[in-house]
Formats: sequence, C-alpha cells, structure tokens
Amino acid sequence: MVIPMTACRLERSPWRLMWNCPNCGRLSMTLVRRDVVPTLLDLEVAGGLMLSLRESSLWERADAADLSAAFEDELL
Repeated sequence: MVIPMTACRLERSPWRLMWNCPNCGRLSMTLVRRDVVPTLLDLEVAGGLMLSLRESSLWERADAADLSAAFEDELL
C-alpha cells in the first residue's frame, strides 16, 4: 500500500512518519533515520506534511527561550 506524503505527518523525538491507515482507520507509524529527515523536509510543500498535534501544542506553550533553543537545535 502506498500512502501519499500529504496523508502523513512528521514527528520528532524520535523522528517518525505517522498516518491514519485508510483500510482500518488506526494510527500507523514508521521510524525515520535521522539522515533521511533533511530529504523529507526538502520535499515538504504547501499541503504536504502536517504538523503533529503534539508538536503544535508544544509550540503553543513555548516562550521566547523555548523558541530560541528550538531554532538553535534545528539550525546548528
């Protein structure tokens, strides 16, 4: 079965792709090797990978120090 990237979301800690199975409706996932993550992020376009609910709730509660630390983690 092929799952389009638009049906997936990328989560970290650990990096994994998650999607709802179109057959059974259950949440499915697969771990993603860290060296593949940049390629997945390069493929991301509008309407592509979704931000996970867990990560969006973390960003919602983040303060300036949290954001700075996250940017540093992503960029360095």
